[in-house]
Amino acid sequence: MKMGSMTRLVVGMALLAVAAPRAGEAPQPDEELDVIIKHDGRNPPPTKISQENYIQITHKVGKVYAFQVKDILYGNRAADYSTALDKLDSGKYRLAALHFQRALDSMPGQKWAVEYCNYGIANALYMNGDYKGFTGKSGNVYSPPSVYFKRALDAKADSRFILDILTKLPVCLAEEGKLEEAETALKEADARLKKYRDDTIKVADGFRDVADRAAGQLAMADARLAEQKFAAKKETPSNVKDKWMTARTKCKNFPDLAGESFDGLLRTLVAIKEYDTAIAEAETVINKYKKEPDNKQLPLLPGAYMVQGKAHLARGYEYKAKKQELLANEAFANARWAFTHVLGQFFDNDEHVAAAHYYAGVCYDELRKVEPADAGEKAERHWSIIVSSFPRSAIREDAEKELARVRASAPPKEDTKKEDAPKKEDAPKKEDGPRKEDVPKKEDAPKKEDGPKKETPPKKESAPKKEEPKAK
Repeated sequence: MKMGSMTRLVVGMALLAVAAPRAGEAPQPDEELDVIIKHDGRNPPPTKISQENYIQITHKVGKVYAFQVKDILYGNRAADYSTALDKLDSGKYRLAALHFQRALDSMPGQKWAVEYCNYGIANALYMNGDYKGFTGKSGNVYSPPSVYFKRALDAKADSRFILDILTKLPVCLAEEGKLEEAETALKEADARLKKYRDDTIKVADGFRDVADRAAGQLAMADARLAEQKFAAKKETPSNVKDKWMTARTKCKNFPDLAGESFDGLLRTLVAIKEYDTAIAEAETVINKYKKEPDNKQLPLLPGAYMVQGKAHLARGYEYKAKKQELLANEAFANARWAFTHVLGQFFDNDEHVAAAHYYAGVCYDELRKVEPADAGEKAERHWSIIVSSFPRSAIREDAEKELARVRASAPPKEDTKKEDAPKKEDAPKKEDGPRKEDVPKKEDAPKKEDGPKKETPPKKESAPKKEEPKAK
């Protein structure tokens, strides 16, 4: 490489470093260029964006289709915005929401900030399951994510986040209990998805996959709404099952969505007590992977084992209610095997691992009578792991309640063991006595007891009487 080329390369790299500040750093006066981050990593150089929508992002030296874009970092962003993205990536969703809100407050008049920050808050709350909002430790009150999703679309009707918002909004409303509003949002989303197809696919074929993925997400939103309606006794179990079957079909080409839709279907089968069908569906996926390992099938496996466990657990409770203890214990043991399998093989999936710890603890708790030695201790251990290692898990509160319940009766049992402990500890010492250095002393004792048999004065006869209690 010539010296001139090397110099240009070094200067170019330096300009890139200046133009793209690190996350959490405040922008400097010469850092006003915008950064477009593409999914394939082939990012254009820092530039100034003149227009963006769900079709394309136009900048100083060209354009990029919206489906190619992973993220956009505006040069005039506040430091809190970069911090929010870092927190979001690390799974600290509530902290992400806090920094998105601070960023929004610190950038009045920035149109992009209203859209981006409201979307960021909504997405963080959605990811954390805070469908009804929450109040932070510092007293900040957050509305339900549906409020922020609506604000983002109000700020920019053709937002590049439109499909993500349209597919998540009905779910949020359903989780809030606003079933009719969720139904309306679902119909509007379906209509706008059709318009999106008409507007984009003729521009570039890459939009087709994005639209198909959104259709799968919308089908899952429809199924989740049906679940909420079923819980409110406004939907039949067969309709819920059919909707999850439809969602599974539409999601089959997207591994992450396929796993989620499969979980939903199996969850529904357990809820409507079709245990044999649920177990059969799960075994089909598990056996298929064993025969023909395929990484695309991996997202389905944790859910398959979890549902196997839940089906056996539910069946165990039914046997227990009928006082069929042998069958109940067998079902609880089968359930435990499935849950511990998840812990052993899919330890990198926090959602499933936390749930598996909880239900494994439940199984051990149910098996206390047949495994009295350590079942209770293992149950507490599984629940304690959730509290210490998965503090943000939705199932943490349930684990804490179980721990409080079982520990309420623990003190009497511990006191009994402490009282009995000295007696149990003394026994082996007496049995092992001949092996210790005190052996000669103990061997002398019988010699003294033989004394009375010989002709001895009365004083020696009184000696063994004093030693008799010690012999006992």
